[in-house]
Amino acid sequence: MSLRRIRRRWRGHADYGYLASYAEMTQLSLYPFMIAGAFITVAYFDLYFYFVASGIMLRSLSDQAEKVLAPEPVRGRLCGR
Repeated sequence: MSLRRIRRRWRGHADYGYLASYAEMTQLSLYPFMIAGAFITVAYFDLYFYFVASGIMLRSLSDQAEKVLAPEPVRGRLCGR
């Protein structure tokens, strides 16, 4: 779900479009792994956690990009002071 949100949010963005590409490739590589998971050996057990870690890192990068693009609040003077 998180990878899908990242793909939708950053698709076509000039500066952070790479996040959408990485999220898409992580998502597309996770599907075959989940389908073939019943037939592979324990040697590939850690690969699932690498996919999860990639998703977490992409989510963190997406959150940082949101902070960069968010406008700073205007801090004005209070009336009566």
